[in-house]
Amino acid sequence: ERVCELRGSQLVLAARLFHAENREFPKTIQQLKTVGSTEDPFSVEGKTFQLTSMGGRLIIYSVGVDQKDDGGLNSYQRAKRLDLATDATDICFSLDEFEVRRKDHQEACKNTD
Repeated sequence: ERVCELRGSQLVLAARLFHAENREFPKTIQQLKTVGSTEDPFSVEGKTFQLTSMGGRLIIYSVGVDQKDDGGLNSYQRAKRLDLATDATDICFSLDEFEVRRKDHQEACKNTD
């Protein structure tokens, strides 16, 4: 899971850089310049992370523990962070993931005051 989080985060940063340089989102993982691997650690076939677009948002995702490609529809990571019960399987990363995490953290801090 940690390897997936690291690679996914690196790919998000690479996608943000790609967008800044090209004023468009990448169409494939291969377009991203990254110092790390693009291989999905949960893919038994050695496939790369996947890209998809939902509602104008670029989503980079891993097939997750069940190794089933759900098209990036489920965000296992966010549900896990928020301690929600879920049947989500794909592990998703989006370009606004850091902003989402910041807001989640701010909410958590408000609830502990």
